[in-house]
Amino acid sequence: MIALAINLTLVLIILLPPVISRGPGVDVQVEPKNVPLNGNATILIRFDRVPRSARLEILQGVDLKPVQTFQLSPEAGETTVTIVAEEGLYSVGLHVARVVTDFGGGEIHVDAPFSVVHGGELSVTARVAPEEIQVRSQVNETVNVSATIYVEVKNELGKPVEGALVWVSSIGEQVGMVSMSPDPAKTGPDGLAVIEWTMMIPSNLTESRNLTDPISILVGAPGHPVSEASVEIKVRIEQAQS
Repeated sequence: MIALAINLTLVLIILLPPVISRGPGVDVQVEPKNVPLNGNATILIRFDRVPRSARLEILQGVDLKPVQTFQLSPEAGETTVTIVAEEGLYSVGLHVARVVTDFGGGEIHVDAPFSVVHGGELSVTARVAPEEIQVRSQVNETVNVSATIYVEVKNELGKPVEGALVWVSSIGEQVGMVSMSPDPAKTGPDGLAVIEWTMMIPSNLTESRNLTDPISILVGAPGHPVSEASVEIKVRIEQAQS
């Protein structure tokens, strides 16, 4: 009898689906369980009988913040919903696929958790304007020259990334001749960050010279690996006339 009871228990454990994705008359499954940011997930919903109404809610985080809602056709059998974990709408972390149904006795819900994980590499394009600056040093007076650095950030789908942080550094900055503002900068809705580069040309230079300031760029955004880019600004300095 003991052996029989153990065998029946094992059979029940094998046959019963996970409680978290199964409720009276409803079964919910999410594949994959870990969805890349900007990737797709398929939600399979099975009804044992026809509900009066049914909807799928996508909820986010431990506070179960609403993200998306899909109305479902009240039919027996199974239906699938494909979601895109689009950046800006979804974020990295816990999500829940909740199916809310009414079979005549009031609404019930069945939850199936899944996670949105890190997405792919960012695409970073940088340019400066102007790329080359000509300036004449002045006797007993420092001269400031400036340029604008534009950094455009897109995700793996080619869409602009808003809110990415952009850090810039250069040789000129390290020796105290260059300043950057803002640093870090932040991308706007168009995925673009704008940084002002300013170089101080000392007074009384004894000779004309050409300077190149190589600029390193690091970009970070939630859900993506840190990406890099680089540009350079050339400055042609002419000796002041005595």
